[in-house]
Amino acid sequence: MKLKTSGGFTLIEMMIVVAIIAVLAAIALPNYRTSREEVFRKMCISNMKEIEKAKSQYAMTSSNLDIELTWSDLKQYIRTEPKCPQGGTYEGWSVNQPVCCSMHNWKTDPNLAGFEP
Repeated sequence: MKLKTSGGFTLIEMMIVVAIIAVLAAIALPNYRTSREEVFRKMCISNMKEIEKAKSQYAMTSSNLDIELTWSDLKQYIRTEPKCPQGGTYEGWSVNQPVCCSMHNWKTDPNLAGFEP
């Protein structure tokens, strides 16, 4: 008499597969977090550069340069209002002041060419 074997997986095989998936997840999650933070950082820097460009364009077309600008002053130069991806607000809206993010200290970042320390 032949014993009929089922085509399923044993408990050991399932535990090995779960362990492999856990190891792969443990490797992937820190890399995901790091890359996400890097993307947020680059988005914030890009937004600040866009604000600086809009301020420069405003300065070329306006005679009143000593005022604190608002979004309504610059919206003809930028399509949408820049927002920090992590919830900060941008400061330094006057023409003679560099832009900085309230949540980050990007003014000291060496990747911001053209920004004062």
